[in-house]
Amino acid sequence: MRQTNVVWVGMCFGITALDVLTGNYARSKGIKRQHVELLNPKTLLDILTSYRLLGRSIWQILRKGCYYLIIILPFLFFVFLNGSIVIGDKRAHEATIHVPQLFYFSVFALFFGVSNTLHELRPTLHWLSRDKLIVLFLLGTGILAVKWNTLIHPYLLADNRHYIFYIWNRFYGRYEWFKYAMVPVYVFALALLHSGLRHMRTSFKLMFWIAVFLVLCFQRLLELRYFLIPFVLYRLHTQPLIKSRWAEWLELGCYVVLNALTFYIFFTREIRWENFKEPQRIIW
Repeated sequence: MRQTNVVWVGMCFGITALDVLTGNYARSKGIKRQHVELLNPKTLLDILTSYRLLGRSIWQILRKGCYYLIIILPFLFFVFLNGSIVIGDKRAHEATIHVPQLFYFSVFALFFGVSNTLHELRPTLHWLSRDKLIVLFLLGTGILAVKWNTLIHPYLLADNRHYIFYIWNRFYGRYEWFKYAMVPVYVFALALLHSGLRHMRTSFKLMFWIAVFLVLCFQRLLELRYFLIPFVLYRLHTQPLIKSRWAEWLELGCYVVLNALTFYIFFTREIRWENFKEPQRIIW
């Protein structure tokens, strides 16, 4: 797998550290851990300026997170020796800020997590209709990100063996208006994904979205395989549908049909390249 997978190990270490700090802060204030508002600026300031709390927490963090550090520290040493996180052609995989990757991932998760999408549809629509100013801000930010930060890697336009090549060339590349028309879909998808994790503790939500940003938004190349690990982690932490299983069966059915179509296209559709004698085939 990709070198950036170390970010997910870092996410686990970050969750451990935040949980230790939250627990110690709650005990020092005589309150329950779930009542600690971790993202409240006052809470953060209290934690960062309490040297006794930080000193007591560091040893606990190292003791509980040492297994993650066993992976993270040697990897950092490798990056130092290699001069980059990239193995191979460094020019083709230079780190570049690419915020729309987060938008593409949200649509990917919206589609492939159809049971979660149906489950969170009503709460998401309620939130969007209630907080209109935030929605307008997100729409404006999304439009600016699409206008100034939509990047196209040469590989995306050159390799016609992947589905994303056809999606891009038939929609994004052909119609200038299409990428802007998708902004409301991106906002809805991101809101729905956030709603799907609302039952999780703040430490997980914070570190998960930081990790997603680090893994995806420094990649110029758009490839669906980059979305697999964040999607699986997200899907594992969404709420199970206890009362009704029909949506999960629908999701399973979609996967079966999609895999059947993928195999059908792979075995029946051939692509001829001038510099290759063997036929090329379409796959993810």
